[in-house]
Amino acid sequence: MAGRQLQYSKGFDRLGTQLTFTGWRYSHQRYATLSEAFSSPGSDDDLQDSDNKKATLQITASQSLPYDITLYLSLDQDSYWSGGATQRTANMGISSQVNGIAWSLSYSDSRSSHGDEEDDEPHSDKVVTLSLSVPLSHLLPGSYAGYTLTSSRHSVGSQMVSLNGTLLDNHALSYAVSQTRDRQNGSSGSLTAGYSSGRGDLNLGYSHDSQAARLNYGASGHSDSPPRGSLYAGNEWRCRPD
Repeated sequence: MAGRQLQYSKGFDRLGTQLTFTGWRYSHQRYATLSEAFSSPGSDDDLQDSDNKKATLQITASQSLPYDITLYLSLDQDSYWSGGATQRTANMGISSQVNGIAWSLSYSDSRSSHGDEEDDEPHSDKVVTLSLSVPLSHLLPGSYAGYTLTSSRHSVGSQMVSLNGTLLDNHALSYAVSQTRDRQNGSSGSLTAGYSSGRGDLNLGYSHDSQAARLNYGASGHSDSPPRGSLYAGNEWRCRPD
């Protein structure tokens, strides 16, 4: 068993309020989620025990207001196996949608402490994010254009533009394109496409940043004839500039 989870949720329908409390306790140091494991390719030693979470506590609250406006607040605390290291994050924001146009404004304040004697000074970061999503039904049915502006102590004026949607009558073909420009880290971008049918899925993706360019692909399928089963195959190529 990887760990234990406790969750409690309470909704107040007449007030439009939703409260949720969630706690996780991981059973051992070597536990990592699938995304964490795949983001650290190589031997098992690449997954540092001290970097893994020991426990997580999360409290979220949301409030619905007239005109499809939603306010939300979340408080998170992560503790790690390494010498009492902790990270606390507070998120708050407002979001709404009018005539298919969605927007949100959020603020995040995170503080972390290594918990050791050599570097016990806490680190903090504050992030403000503005997002906008506009439907392109008149020009390209089933598609949306997006814009995100992020400002933080370590990255001032990071901007991302995106385009995503579906094609074909049955929406079987999906795509997403994004381009990000950051004053500190340069530019990066990604392009993904996927096709889904009754017999399987195909996907293709390309991404690049200042460190490398990556190309990945995958395919999955299944058979309705006995014996039933499924198959997945995928790969990734990575190219780093000299």
